[in-house]
Amino acid sequence: MRVLVLFAHPVETSFGAGLHATVVETLRARGHEVDDCDLNAERFDPVMTRQDRVDYYDVPRNRGRVGPYVDRLLKEALDDLLMGDPPRRFLKRSMRLNCAPGARCDYLAHYDMDHTTPERRGQFLKTAERRFSTW
Repeated sequence: MRVLVLFAHPVETSFGAGLHATVVETLRARGHEVDDCDLNAERFDPVMTRQDRVDYYDVPRNRGRVGPYVDRLLKEALDDLLMGDPPRRFLKRSMRLNCAPGARCDYLAHYDMDHTTPERRGQFLKTAERRFSTW
C-alpha cells in the first residue's frame, strides 16, 4: 500500500519525532511504499502570501511554491475522496470522545467556496443561525 506520512515538529528529539520515526520504519518494514513528508525538515512555508491569494484561481501559478506537495497529496487524495467526508467523520466520531458524554456535536460546512453564489452563502448563514439558535 502507498502511504503518505505527514509530519511537522520542530524538535527532532521530541516524542512526536520518535513516534514519526517508528511509524515510518514500521510501515516500511511491512513492505509499504512510504512517502515520508517531514514539513519542518523540508522547510515548508505554510504562510499564504498576498500573491499566493491573488494567483489562487490560476492553477499553474498557484502551485508555484507548493507544487511538489500538491503532487504528493494528489497521489493519495483520490482515496480520501472515496472515503466520504473525513472532516465530518473525524469531528462526529473521534472528537466526540474528548467531550462530556452526551455532548451535542453539530457540524456545519459550506463546501466548494470557490464556486458558491451569494444565494448559497445566504442560505448557509440562515442554516447556521437556525442551528445555533437551538443551543
